[in-house]
Amino acid sequence: RVPGVHRADRALAMARAEGFDLAMVDVNLPDASGADLLPALRDASPLGEVVLITGHATLDSAVAAVRGGAFQYVVKPFKVDELVATVEAALRQGTLRREREALAQQLAASERRYRDVVESSKVLVVGIDSRGVMHLFNRRAAELTGLSPEEALGRSALDVLIPADARERVQSHVRATLAG
Repeated sequence: RVPGVHRADRALAMARAEGFDLAMVDVNLPDASGADLLPALRDASPLGEVVLITGHATLDSAVAAVRGGAFQYVVKPFKVDELVATVEAALRQGTLRREREALAQQLAASERRYRDVVESSKVLVVGIDSRGVMHLFNRRAAELTGLSPEEALGRSALDVLIPADARERVQSHVRATLAG
């Protein structure tokens, strides 16, 4: 659906009620500046794109458009094919933004499930990066070592978990494993 409104207050009310994929906003509206409306539109529909259109381009209005998060700043008169290309690009950008948001939400949900499984596990689970620094330290690891996750995370697993007299031998095994 492609509704059209001629006032900033109506555009903002519609954006808040329904959201939008793309809003094409004239800089000179009867009741407000399109550049001033831009941040409120972005807040109302963060995944939508906004194209500002003006017949009176100024450096100040262009800067305001960029700072406000406009996808594009189009100056009248414009060529229809160029405007169509801008609209298509803005819609593609919005689609990518929505896909990225959906993937981020899926990843966060997966991370929560993974953390729940790790935390509820009755076995010691310690996540260590290639430098030997701990980034995961579950509840069972804390119980067995007497260290809190805060005391362990970000520290060397060798220094924290391995007795001093065994560190060199363990480190050589780790190096060999990493080397393949």
